[in-house]
Amino acid sequence: MKNVILDTDIGDDFDDAFALALAMQMPELNILGVVTVFKDVDTRCKMARMMLDLGGFASVPVCKGFSRPLAQREMFHASIDFSEKLWSYVDDCEAHGGEFEDGFSFYVRTLEGAESPVTVVTLGALTNVAYLLRERPDLACKIEKLVIMGGAFDMNYSEYNLSCDPEAAQAVIASPVPKLFVGLDVTFQCFLNAADLRTLQSVGHPVTDVLIKMVGTDRDAVYLHDPLAVYACAHEDAVKFRREKLAVETKGEYTRGVVVKMCNCNWHVPPEEANASYAHEVDGRAFIDEYVRRMQNYAPRAKRRAEETMVGRVFDEV
Repeated sequence: MKNVILDTDIGDDFDDAFALALAMQMPELNILGVVTVFKDVDTRCKMARMMLDLGGFASVPVCKGFSRPLAQREMFHASIDFSEKLWSYVDDCEAHGGEFEDGFSFYVRTLEGAESPVTVVTLGALTNVAYLLRERPDLACKIEKLVIMGGAFDMNYSEYNLSCDPEAAQAVIASPVPKLFVGLDVTFQCFLNAADLRTLQSVGHPVTDVLIKMVGTDRDAVYLHDPLAVYACAHEDAVKFRREKLAVETKGEYTRGVVVKMCNCNWHVPPEEANASYAHEVDGRAFIDEYVRRMQNYAPRAKRRAEETMVGRVFDEV
């Protein structure tokens, strides 16, 4: 079983919630905690808390990370609205509020006390991890690897997660921690179609119900960017990776957040200087089938809990 921390901007695109739903159906993972990042981290905490509570993981801590990037206050030539309402917000989460621990303190406490290395899966901006590695570089040895949903490696595109905090992304890439990048090149091949969404809708568990509520019932596709990173955390062989020397552009007027591959005929960096691996191939349909199969496992658990509740009521009445 792999010890993992999930670092997420849940509440924006739907896939963070779909990723957390998958993590809870992966006995291969021991979820140590969830840390939120970027903009309204308080509401993000409520949404993560809701998902974990509905999935039977009420003991897993949810912590509040950094709401602002290390340096930038503009993104794509526009000011960042830090009070902007989250895209996939559902008001069900308001019943799951409370006091949330500081994310940096959680990272430090968890890594200091870890008896075995921890894998960190990032599904949003890399601010929390960059700050941790800057302030506590001694804890880098406690991180087995970083699995990062971010980047577009063979596309002329500023991927969102890295663009939220390019300085943090570059700092993480330059760190000595082993890194696996799962980028848009492969995640765009992984999407639930209308039939898959109907299957999820038929499961009838509170977790899948809230996922369908987020996306609505008339959508014909949902891209599973973040879930693929969560799955690859425990199943690297599901994705083919290449080693590469990577850097993130932090100064370009139009290219901030773009990942640059350095082991090519332009930059001439030798392959032995590679500092990360990035995903370049995946069987998208095979992953989607596996995702749907695991989501269907929520139904029997819901039935068992309903039966246990009924038995408890009978004993109470007796």
